Amino acid sequence: MTEVLLEAKGLGKRYAFGETFVDALANVDFSLQTGELVVVLGPSGSGKSTFLNILGTLDRPTVGTLNYKNELMTEKTDEELCAFRREKVGLVFQFYNLIPSLTALENVQLIESHGESAMSSEDALRRLNLWERRNHFPSELSGGEQQRVAIARAIVKKPALLLCDEPTGALDVSTGVVVLQAIEEVHHDFGVSVMLITHNVMIAGIADRVIHMSGGKITSIEKNLKHMLARDLQW
Repeated sequence: MTEVLLEAKGLGKRYAFGETFVDALANVDFSLQTGELVVVLGPSGSGKSTFLNILGTLDRPTVGTLNYKNELMTEKTDEELCAFRREKVGLVFQFYNLIPSLTALENVQLIESHGESAMSSEDALRRLNLWERRNHFPSELSGGEQQRVAIARAIVKKPALLLCDEPTGALDVSTGVVVLQAIEEVHHDFGVSVMLITHNVMIAGIADRVIHMSGGKITSIEKNLKHMLARDLQW
């Protein structure tokens, strides 16, 4: 029986700009199954990033609840949420957020000690075909290599949840496919639950489910769409 990893109920996020209010999320219900890969599609301003940040506990909702394995995250302290992210969540962003003064290996080693069942930084870099580039600084790596270092850093602690915010947005087509392959392989080999947000509809082909968002709401959910591999994507 499939276990529910994350469950959101009635999530809303409101921002105030002077006397004006903007609802970035409005009454969102959603559950993510253990081992599932979900792609979230929607245009800029649809609420995708806000949704992802709340699921990853980087931000708090204005209203609603978020449960992780029946543990109410919306009642946790900031310190407890920080510990949760450190142990359970891997994060990959559009811009790689690598420390420029550290080598690829050192960037990954920063996270290696986190989590209860961490792999070694060497294993993480080898999995992403980066071991030969381990002593290079970010400025000496291509965009795709930097993103793969970011993925290695995110998975070195073997997180339960991998959250990817436009991970191919700054990459060319062929490099983006390589990065998607890496994410899908990590998902398959480790059984990690993945949520990936994008505006690129072709990426939906790697998903178990596709969530469509508009105006801060989930407008539709499509199931069983994993009918092609990332390497076969035609962008």
